[in-house]
Amino acid sequence: MAQDNAAPPSGAGASRTVTRRRFLGGAVAVGTLGALGGLAWRFGPDLFHAAFSPKAAEGAAAAVGTKLFTTCGQCDQECVVTATVRGGVLTKLDGVPGDQKSDGHLCPKGQAGIMELYNPYRLKKPLVRTNPVKGFDVDPGWKEVSWEEATDVVASKLAEILASDGPRAIAGDDFNYIGSFAKALGTPNTYRCGNTCFYGPYATQLAVTGGNFIHADLRPGVTKYILALANTVGTVENPFARQVAQAKAGGAKLVVLDPRLSEAAAKADLWVPIRPGTDQAALLAIINVIIAEDLYDHDYVDSKTVGLDELTAFIQPYTPEWAAAITGVDAATLRGIGRDMGTMRQAVAIIRKGPSRSRKDSWRMVHAWAILNALVGAIDMPGGCIADRSAPLAAVSAAKKAPAPYPEAIDSREKLMPTPGGLYDANLGNFGTQDAFADSIVNGPYPIKFLLCAGANWLHSSPNTDKWVKLLQDRFLTVIDYQMTDTAWLADVVLPCPTYLEREELISAKNYAPLPQVQVRQPVVERLYDTRTEAEIYDLLAEPLGLADYLPPEGEQVFDTRLEPLGLTFDELKAKGFIILDQPFTPTTKFKTPSGKIELCSSVLADAGFDPLPTWVGEPVEPTDEYPLYFVSFNSARTFMSEHAWNEWLNQAEDYGLWINAATAAARGIRSGDNVTVTSPYGRLTAPARITQGIRPDTVALLHGHGHRNTGSAPLTRLGANDNDIARPATAQDHIEWYQSKEEPFANARYRDFTVKIERV
Repeated sequence: MAQDNAAPPSGAGASRTVTRRRFLGGAVAVGTLGALGGLAWRFGPDLFHAAFSPKAAEGAAAAVGTKLFTTCGQCDQECVVTATVRGGVLTKLDGVPGDQKSDGHLCPKGQAGIMELYNPYRLKKPLVRTNPVKGFDVDPGWKEVSWEEATDVVASKLAEILASDGPRAIAGDDFNYIGSFAKALGTPNTYRCGNTCFYGPYATQLAVTGGNFIHADLRPGVTKYILALANTVGTVENPFARQVAQAKAGGAKLVVLDPRLSEAAAKADLWVPIRPGTDQAALLAIINVIIAEDLYDHDYVDSKTVGLDELTAFIQPYTPEWAAAITGVDAATLRGIGRDMGTMRQAVAIIRKGPSRSRKDSWRMVHAWAILNALVGAIDMPGGCIADRSAPLAAVSAAKKAPAPYPEAIDSREKLMPTPGGLYDANLGNFGTQDAFADSIVNGPYPIKFLLCAGANWLHSSPNTDKWVKLLQDRFLTVIDYQMTDTAWLADVVLPCPTYLEREELISAKNYAPLPQVQVRQPVVERLYDTRTEAEIYDLLAEPLGLADYLPPEGEQVFDTRLEPLGLTFDELKAKGFIILDQPFTPTTKFKTPSGKIELCSSVLADAGFDPLPTWVGEPVEPTDEYPLYFVSFNSARTFMSEHAWNEWLNQAEDYGLWINAATAAARGIRSGDNVTVTSPYGRLTAPARITQGIRPDTVALLHGHGHRNTGSAPLTRLGANDNDIARPATAQDHIEWYQSKEEPFANARYRDFTVKIERV
């Protein structure tokens, strides 16, 4: 049975149904702005504001607009929204009450989706480079071409390389559907952002708990204590910020461990400015207090965990006094946190992806986090951390099974297998290591001649920016995107795709779903320009290569098939917006580990030769005389990676500054607004100084996702700096050695492991 949300908005509106096969013979409608044509950067913001701002459109259109359900695409949380359309123009985006993600409240990014749609710097037509020289100070000589011409260039190049070198000479990221196309081609050379983003927290949990319980389910009156570790709430994702606010309103205490006074820290009952990279030590000390003072949840631990005896012996040396010297947090504070967590039911520690990624031994930190939550009975419990509940949608397959890929990937990932217990083989086997991908392309066992980037921005998501620039200069690159990213600027062919507000998709809720939720994404306006979705583009490329039958079908008929287990059609879902399955939340009682319980002392890790308990092996990096300052990067509530750097509704002047403690700045003669160079052992960047008391004196911080170099996007994208310019690079061999030496079981990246020096320009 399906439980409908509250009464839907009036008017479902007309839907454009474009299935994969029907699309190939059809034309894409061009909407209100389509007549402009031309390259995105020919039209400045003034023209946009005068002719196409929602306020102007609303005044000229009918007073009563049409309301449509769709799903936000401004971050990975995918909240349900209603779109108000007047006179064919989108004028408002709102949350929908009852949606588990937003509960009717959109964040700034969600509200600013209108500017993603109507941004004058959007890519509007396929572009082919006419100048073979590539560089940020070089005019690419873009030539607007038809889709037939553009895809003929790309397909012909693919056919040429397949004939001369085979599929192994092709590589790309697996962000938007490219996995199916890569399988059809037969190449194994794909990566995803996982090892720089979510492998650390997810894979370790799989070894210890048998599942992914990283998503919080904070509830007013139920959650009494929240320990948030670095950049986890109030900065990136709407559900967590909303939950924390609601839990605090219900009486919960919020404590934030973060070297920077983040939005969450500013709202906390206690901000603890911990030394970067030492979160594991703090967690071990907190666990020590709970065990030593017998404050753990006996019923939960006895029924759902194993390994308490081993943990009790292991944790004895890790006292708050021991941790104080490492973390910079006094022992009394750590002891107080331990006592509060042990006595205030329900307490929970949340990490998301902040301190749990991109550092040496972050897997050990996540193991300690899992132990702490298990001790206080917070894993898969209301008010604690939960695993998502998924709806049983039907699977739809391609007409033919894709051929087996070339047996060896350029990053030699097979040498990283098997992961402990095989629990994470599927994901690590399918996706390569992002932080080492540039090196793998350049120094791999065979040449890579063709690169495909779909919906990603390699120069802002991977370390070693200079190497990426050089390798893209020497290889044929095709980019699919809706904005001119730095990566797209170096492409040979740029294929424009629509924004999320012009797409039609079926979505099963992820990232936060206590109950199974299925929702719609539908076009709220006609496509504004001559764009194609990724799936449509792969069809156009696959057809001349004879690979079309290897790609899964798309479209409303497919959505109807997938919805059959729910007794629902896609048209009905469009009218409802979303449904929540009538399935009460039931806590997990049997975990997918060898013991069937949460393994505080992990047999999976032990059997693979790794430490079964999270032994402290030292800080991942320490300041030196040459590089005396820690460096951290962060996200804000108004940005998602580098995606919104061009959205003037979201960017603010203070975003671009390097956070420097006032005392640190004074000692170096740096004043607010001065340009400052930040130098690491791996590179250099320049950013304006933002002097503040809200950061540790031994730490500087920079917002991630800014500092674009190309001149084809909005001018504001070029403000600030790209933190990846100074990040620690890695090679495929590094990952192999880390695995073989039992330092790193899950190919997690270490590109945040460095310190810096700063100087006034």
